[in-house]
Amino acid sequence: MNCARKHTLVTGCSSGIGRSTALRLARDGQHVYAGIRQPADGDRLARSAAGGEITPVILDVTEPGHIAAAAATIDEHTGAAGLDGLVNNAGYGLACPRRVPSTPDPGGAGQQPGRWPPPP
Repeated sequence: MNCARKHTLVTGCSSGIGRSTALRLARDGQHVYAGIRQPADGDRLARSAAGGEITPVILDVTEPGHIAAAAATIDEHTGAAGLDGLVNNAGYGLACPRRVPSTPDPGGAGQQPGRWPPPP
């Protein structure tokens, strides 16, 4: 390895906190491997790096093949030195009620199965 920079993998870099973190680390001199799911997101991120070094890697953390390919890409560059940091930011948001009120909640709040609404 000829690279004197620190190396960090940041997952979930397509937008939000992951994108901001990758840009900040690159600006501060680190070589950032940015986990993205769409190539266009990686292109936009790399163009935004403003002199920092960002290497986009296709990485859906639920796909074993993506994980293996990302590890191989990083190992090819860092060798035995490996990564200096990992920001595991990948995820998704899902807004929904805890339960649908018209259905029984057999394990909740002292209710008996099949009783909705709960007795007073």
